[in-house]
Amino acid sequence: MIKVRRIILLLALLVFIPTKVKANSIVESYQRIILEEGSSYRPQTYDLYNIDGQNYISIKDLARQILSENSIYIEYDKDKDLILFKDGLYGLSDYKRADVFKSYHYDKKDLADLKTIEKDIKVTKDGGKNIAKISGYNINGINYIKIRDLAEFLDFSLYYDYVKDNLIIDLKSPYKFESREDFIKNHKKEYFKLNDFIMPLIKKPIMFANLIADGDQDVICTDCYRQSLVNLRDDFTVEINNRDHKLVDYNYYPKIYEEMENAAYASNEIIYNLDLMKEGRKKPPYLDDYIKELAASLEAMQKDLNRYSNFYKN
Repeated sequence: MIKVRRIILLLALLVFIPTKVKANSIVESYQRIILEEGSSYRPQTYDLYNIDGQNYISIKDLARQILSENSIYIEYDKDKDLILFKDGLYGLSDYKRADVFKSYHYDKKDLADLKTIEKDIKVTKDGGKNIAKISGYNINGINYIKIRDLAEFLDFSLYYDYVKDNLIIDLKSPYKFESREDFIKNHKKEYFKLNDFIMPLIKKPIMFANLIADGDQDVICTDCYRQSLVNLRDDFTVEINNRDHKLVDYNYYPKIYEEMENAAYASNEIIYNLDLMKEGRKKPPYLDDYIKELAASLEAMQKDLNRYSNFYKN
């Protein structure tokens, strides 16, 4: 009788052993990603979910939009439920072989209906000789994996911008991921180097643009403002075209460098037209547009710099 009771008790305990098959929390993720080797340094959004506080990306989106930039593509062995990462040219046919690669992103109203199952996703990068298992999720038949885990497996770097919440992927560099503390330690000094380079250059052009906006047309013939525009144009142009000399790690400041380029271009056009006016030409109607463009770029640059400054001060 005692033996029977023990068996009943054991069965009861087994019934209440939790099985981890579903995520506790899943929401759409709008994590912005900058791909260093891509054609654009603007942050892009991908097919992402935030599951229990971590960002997961669909295998297809990862391969099609990110890894393909480094000539890495995927194949799927349906019998082994195995994902193979290979070097080569991207081909859409690789993603038609199995449903595991289909991409379907759900609206927020559908999140409650997602069939989210935790699973070990089998991956290999040497044709199947060595197989690794990476914890991920299968969401309605589609495999999702943590970007950081796959970066470590494929050995590429992730840089997280803790100021602007951008995730930067560098496919050419070995695996590295910075904590918030490491980010501050590694980039605080370089930020102030960038700030000290930009702020003196934009001080007079800001004054120039503001005076023009206030209707003071006499300043367009003032040599001190012309020279400040020349300095800004020349120094920004050198920095834009010679990023290899590494004033700072460009990847953390794509918006600032974009505005540098815009400001350099606008300054060049303003200088050219000012010189024509000194020769007796009439003021062209589009000069004000260039001045407005310059003012907008300088304002955006200053705003971006202030975000970093406030971050490091806090």
